[in-house]
Amino acid sequence: MIYLHIGRNKVGSTTLQDYFYARRDELAAHGITYAMFGHMREWHPDLPGFASADDLAAYARAHPDRSVLVSNEFMFPWPRSYTEAVVAALKGVDAKVIAYIRPYAEWISSNYSWEIHMGVSSLDFDHFFEQIRDGVSCWPALEAWGNGMGWENMHIRSLDPRSLRGGNLISDCLSALGVDSGVEESARQLRSNASPNWMVLELVRSLMDQTKDVAWDDPYFRTHVHPLKELMDQAIAASPNGGMRARYHTAAQLRFLGELYNRDISAIGEKTGVEIPAIPLNRIEERPFLPSIRMIPKDIMADFAARASAPAFRERWPDAAGIAHIALDAVVLPASTRSWAKIKRFLVPGTVPDEAPSISSAG
Repeated sequence: MIYLHIGRNKVGSTTLQDYFYARRDELAAHGITYAMFGHMREWHPDLPGFASADDLAAYARAHPDRSVLVSNEFMFPWPRSYTEAVVAALKGVDAKVIAYIRPYAEWISSNYSWEIHMGVSSLDFDHFFEQIRDGVSCWPALEAWGNGMGWENMHIRSLDPRSLRGGNLISDCLSALGVDSGVEESARQLRSNASPNWMVLELVRSLMDQTKDVAWDDPYFRTHVHPLKELMDQAIAASPNGGMRARYHTAAQLRFLGELYNRDISAIGEKTGVEIPAIPLNRIEERPFLPSIRMIPKDIMADFAARASAPAFRERWPDAAGIAHIALDAVVLPASTRSWAKIKRFLVPGTVPDEAPSISSAG
């Protein structure tokens, strides 16, 4: 048996992959070999890796007493011809497709968060939405897999706990693999790739928008961006306004996505007999503002400015301190906090002390 976990992206794939790798020995004890596939084939040298579906099928045929599990979310959005090629390669081999989806508003928000967080995009949310909207529907990909593999061999669920066995992703996936005990015990708390606070995202977006000529590679992130993200997290945690929430979608966007999602899960239900909870469309509210760095509470930005200009931070993270002014300029805050009187005029009254706060621990 071959199990193909195909994603989709931003629907717990990294969580599952981290879990599969961490518990590979326990899976092996249940007769399941966790392997790498496609562009991920060399990610873990201690695991079998397959460049193609033909190689995967050959391995499965050579080990009829075992199942093999591969997980690669690139199998979800790739061209239909690729899916058809995999289906042809696996002909005659027992195979099952495992796929997870989530309400589309959540899915787009998660993609936006990842692209901003990783420095891939500096678009505001509305422009990002227009860029991605034509690729939101899960139905074209699932239809290709279902028609090719047979709908009876499709395990499709939503991240909605009501759709998942045991109410969580890992337990549900293990059930689809035929594993109902042993490795399931640690399934409750694991979560990978959690999204950062919206204020951190908008900080990063403002930095990227003004540094488009710079390669946002790992070294740049470590020396320039991550230290500032940590400062913003500290400023948020210290503020009475730190719990301020933001809504990225407009009412029109939410209605469009909700209607599309409900149509798609209805089509999935007709093919599989699985009922996925629909999105209610009668309680949609308008977005109060488009999130941006200018919408971050002023006391949080002032605290961030104080921390970024602290001597200890400048000494430890000179590169990060050197670009902090980009974010501060975006909200017309002075780049230095040497004059607390100048900073105070940007603050929400009553949220900060008369004297400049201590920032000795900012580094």
